[in-house]
Amino acid sequence: MLVLFLVTYVFGLVLLAYDKYCTVLDVFEKPGLYSTPVLLTVFTLVKIFIGYGSLIGIWFTWGLYPALGALVLRFLVSTYLLRHFFNHQVKKYIPACIKAVREVV
Repeated sequence: MLVLFLVTYVFGLVLLAYDKYCTVLDVFEKPGLYSTPVLLTVFTLVKIFIGYGSLIGIWFTWGLYPALGALVLRFLVSTYLLRHFFNHQVKKYIPACIKAVREVV
């Protein structure tokens, strides 16, 4: 059972990384999953059930403190990924913004 919860935890982290990547994309770059409200709702619910279900499974299998550690790790990974993907998008669009400002001035 423990291996199942750990595998679902890692899969939840992969879904979290994909969600953070898609969160910072522009509207015209977002995949079809994010353009349809029904699919986005289903994806969000699956992400919540897998992510937090694995944490509950770790809690029941190992105890409260390892589950809290996994929750903290999930938070730190989420924060890092959001910053990383946001900075990547900023670096991608800074030259275009500078060029647009120089053309106006």
